[in-house]
Amino acid sequence: MFHQRIEGLGLSIEEGTDAVPHDGRYYVRRGELTDRSYRTLREATRRYEVLKDALAAAAPAALVVSTTAAVELGAA
Repeated sequence: MFHQRIEGLGLSIEEGTDAVPHDGRYYVRRGELTDRSYRTLREATRRYEVLKDALAAAAPAALVVSTTAAVELGAA
C-alpha cells in the first residue's frame, strides 16, 4: 500500500488503498476523482509533481504533504 497526499490541494498518489482498485497500479487523484493511473510510482510521481506545481501556484499555503507506505514481506 502507498498513499502520498497534499491535504490542502486534494492531490494524492494511491496504490492499494480503499479508494482505488487493488491492481498494483498507482493512481493520481484530485479529490475524489482519479486523474490517471500508472504502472510505476516513478511515472505517477511525475504527473503528481506537474499537478502539484500547477495547483500550488494558485494556493501556495496549502503545501502540507503526508506519506504512508506499507511493504508486505513474504517468505523468500
